[in-house]
Amino acid sequence: MTAPASPKDRDPCRTAAPSQPRVHPDHVIADKGYRSKAIRSDLRRRGMAHTVPERADQQANRRRRGNAGGRPPAFDP
Repeated sequence: MTAPASPKDRDPCRTAAPSQPRVHPDHVIADKGYRSKAIRSDLRRRGMAHTVPERADQQANRRRRGNAGGRPPAFDP
């Protein structure tokens, strides 16, 4: 039987001392696989700026739809 893991080993997000706050990045850079609206809205909710390139199929769909294609991601609130 193995010894129980310490709290620090169980949660990799915790800091060494419980009184220290967790540190979040100011800006997140991700690849095209993390382009979903849920991920981007979660980053916004946490107050993190982010740069996620747009997938080619999303660009093509918006270009194909013309004026009805929606707002480009530069205007993403």
